[in-house]
Amino acid sequence: MEGNAERCARFDRPLLAIGVSDDALAPPPSVDDLLARFETAPIERVQVGPEELGVERVGHFGLFRPEIGESSWPEWLAFARRQASAPLLRRSA
Repeated sequence: MEGNAERCARFDRPLLAIGVSDDALAPPPSVDDLLARFETAPIERVQVGPEELGVERVGHFGLFRPEIGESSWPEWLAFARRQASAPLLRRSA
């Protein structure tokens, strides 16, 4: 039976990884470790922090709050739309 490590290693769709420098639940080194498991996926990495967003603290969920993350949402939505319109390549089993 295939485990998580194997599934991550063969996942080949584009990923947008958004990290927050003051995220205590997913600090940048942990995000790096997670992304390293996606060996074949093209990864677009975005790292932000309070200083770039003009706030005192962002934290783990801050980018989902309109007053903090709303300015970034169009960029992330554009990434999702690009992926949704990209053709899926079907592999034979």
